[in-house]
Amino acid sequence: MAAVFVRLKLRLLLSGLRGSLPRRIAFGLGVVLGLVLAVVGFVSVAATGRSDDLRQVTVVFGGLTAGWIILPIFAFGVDELLDPGRLALLPLTGPSLMTGLLASGLIGVPPIATLIALCGAFPGFARSPLGAALVGAAVTTQLLMCLVLSRAVTTALSGLLRSRRGRDVTAVLLAGVGASLGGLGPAVTAAATRLDSPAGRALYTLARYSPLGAAGGAVAAVGAGEYAVAAGQLALALGYLGAALLWWRIALQRSLTTAEASSRARDSAGPTDLRPRLYRRLLPTTPVGTVAAKDLRYLWRDPMRRSAVLATLGPAGITIFSSIASGAGDPRSVLFVMVTATMLSLIALNQFGLDGAAYWMNVVAGHDPRRDLLGKNLAVALVAIPATAVLAVVVAALTGGWAYIPLAIAGGAAGCGVTLGVANVVSIRAPAPQAENAANAWAGGGGGQSMGVALTQFGSLLLVAVILAPLGAFIVYSALRWTPGLFLAVPLSLAYGGTLWRLGLRSATRRLWWGQAELLQAIRPRRAA
Repeated sequence: MAAVFVRLKLRLLLSGLRGSLPRRIAFGLGVVLGLVLAVVGFVSVAATGRSDDLRQVTVVFGGLTAGWIILPIFAFGVDELLDPGRLALLPLTGPSLMTGLLASGLIGVPPIATLIALCGAFPGFARSPLGAALVGAAVTTQLLMCLVLSRAVTTALSGLLRSRRGRDVTAVLLAGVGASLGGLGPAVTAAATRLDSPAGRALYTLARYSPLGAAGGAVAAVGAGEYAVAAGQLALALGYLGAALLWWRIALQRSLTTAEASSRARDSAGPTDLRPRLYRRLLPTTPVGTVAAKDLRYLWRDPMRRSAVLATLGPAGITIFSSIASGAGDPRSVLFVMVTATMLSLIALNQFGLDGAAYWMNVVAGHDPRRDLLGKNLAVALVAIPATAVLAVVVAALTGGWAYIPLAIAGGAAGCGVTLGVANVVSIRAPAPQAENAANAWAGGGGGQSMGVALTQFGSLLLVAVILAPLGAFIVYSALRWTPGLFLAVPLSLAYGGTLWRLGLRSATRRLWWGQAELLQAIRPRRAA
């Protein structure tokens, strides 16, 4: 069964790359990036074997496993090419399905890059045939632990997200974790380099005696010549692997056999106002206001887009954490909040993909498509700009930079305008469907399509950075060298962002006016046969 899944995975990968130049380019860039990271990881793991403290390899192994658990959750997807939901009706037992999925999970750039990085333990720690055998067993166990824990966590969350309340709670928790990672990152790095400190000892103990780095503890013991300790650590790691496999089997069984929660219709005496209560006085009862109200509800109710909105608050969280930690921050640090509006506006890069097949109602209505773009832009602006204003006030209260609040808001509005202008063009010229997957709520686009979308979004981000570079350079120069320039930067930012937004809106409207049917065809979800 494992061989069948491997051949199916390879066939799906090759078919996804055939006939699509963007997918092949994205795949090639992914291979190059994976190779670079693999070489860096190999050298880093090997270097820990020559360092003064061999215990650092345990923390490195634990960090790799933590990355395998966290990154797929925020990236919304783990190997959706072989989604278990599409195999539910086949006569496969639980062990057969798990074996096939685990074997297919070894095919791809991330697992191969991880294996190469882990193999750095051989030149760094294996100093005898017995040591090489123990290191090989530890590396194999660690790689399997990464795959199994990653699949088990995402499968368990997939079942949780079937309920409305579960999706809301999970999104908030993930956003909190994402925001805290930026502030905890420097502290964890410092503790990992000084394992003799109290924080370092706690980090090492957590990594060694947890599923994250138990196999790394075996490698460290081999490097120290303590083969009995290494065998004990390896046995502990194998025990954790068995428990992870059992957890994955239970989560997989529940995911495939539990029906989705049905929502009960509310009894209402009259029509329901789509506009959120917070924005009812701001949104007009016009087609533009209706589209904005619909997208605002989507921003909160859709798990992928809602988590993207919340997770982008991470940079602001890092700024606030740094201000609190320093105790007396620079008042000009308020200007860093401008990045928040730009990051939040990036969710509009595929703003029609969320509508999917429901966009047919806009097509048959025959109204001005410019209203759709205006409504969607208004919804994003009503989230990005107020969030920037609130964070600017918070950072100003911590640093005393109250005078920089107007420029921070104006600069955030400029970043929002430029990003929306680019997003309008990209949403029309490179639309992508949002996958509909009941069994895996974290599934993304799928294979080559996901790589093409990632390449498009990365290129759009670079374009936004290039366009905003002149304005950012002027603001930085004014803050450091020419104080009167800060007063000129406020109207200049508003004019700069507004002009580029209008240019992007005009270009997208002109193309969308005659291409609504093609857009509908492009954003319709691709269902498996």
